[in-house]
Amino acid sequence: MHSQNDPTHDPSHEGQRAQSTRRVSTSQVLAILGTIIIVLLLFFAPHNSERAAELPASWWIGTLPFAALLGAIAVFPLLPRLAHWWHSNLNRYLVTLCASSCALIYIGTTSGMSGVGAALHHAIPDEYVPFMSLLFALRDRWRHAHRNAVLWKAAREPIDLGAGCAVCKFRGHHWRGDDFDSSAA
Repeated sequence: MHSQNDPTHDPSHEGQRAQSTRRVSTSQVLAILGTIIIVLLLFFAPHNSERAAELPASWWIGTLPFAALLGAIAVFPLLPRLAHWWHSNLNRYLVTLCASSCALIYIGTTSGMSGVGAALHHAIPDEYVPFMSLLFALRDRWRHAHRNAVLWKAAREPIDLGAGCAVCKFRGHHWRGDDFDSSAA
């Protein structure tokens, strides 16, 4: 902190620094608004699961945002002008939000709001949440495998199996011995 008598002290710079730390960027506003819109659509858009099962004749157009997202993930870190920009989680989120918005707009134009609601209900609670839970469980399992491996192994496996069964029961999945019948394939 500079004193008032310091000749290098410029009070105008302090105000600029204080304002720059409090300023919200356009990217942050877009990310917040996009997230709010998707959450509102998730909860309030009608979702008719029978209608969502119908594929339009031009179904492949709906896959283009996903292909563009995969291309961005593969190419953006390699381009010198975009590499630094791409390393920000906010910017990656904005690209993902843009791709998902394009897909939802396509679904909305082909299937209506009930298609958008069905897609969001299928994607978020039925696919994303279980996948993230699986990744968290694998990460947790990997961390514990490296710490106290021998001591925890005997005690944790029955607990992990019980927790997995409870999650499957809660999600509505029932394990049966014939689920893995090789003759059915």
